[in-house]
Amino acid sequence: MGCSSEELGHLTGFFEEMTNKGFVPNAEILEIKEVIVNDAVLKEFPELKRLNEDKLMLIKKLHKINDKKLVYVNSFWTLEYGKELAKYDLSNTGVYEIANRFLNVQLTRAEETISAKAATKEEAELLDIKKGEPVLLMERLTYQNDTPIEYAYNVYRADRYRYNIVLHKNQIDKEWQ
Repeated sequence: MGCSSEELGHLTGFFEEMTNKGFVPNAEILEIKEVIVNDAVLKEFPELKRLNEDKLMLIKKLHKINDKKLVYVNSFWTLEYGKELAKYDLSNTGVYEIANRFLNVQLTRAEETISAKAATKEEAELLDIKKGEPVLLMERLTYQNDTPIEYAYNVYRADRYRYNIVLHKNQIDKEWQ
């Protein structure tokens, strides 16, 4: 499934949107580091090859709403943008919002897939659930123009997250042709 630039608006204002709804969002920064894209990394995250880079910046975060753990984020950015994002406080503002507002990144498209999977030991520990419990996996490749600049591998607690999609007639007509 792909998203247009108009639909990408929800990516840039997560913290603001949650605050406006009366929730208290924040993120615990787990790690920010450069990653060499080698065979071992590609085995775990095969979609990284689509970024066509030898090195990437990995931003690992744990998003919370009202201090309840919601999603474990692995966000791989091209080094150019990742190094700049690492300079900002990523605990109270989303990376897409920072990229848009301060780095002049214009997100134009995203390809997103959501599926179910069993939580690994690491994911379970971070999300305060048992290993093997069902979680939702969201994988997203985000583009600026026709260039992929970020790959996200996000693991959501299935009991605390709901994904809502609104389709408009012209989108439905395209999908069913």
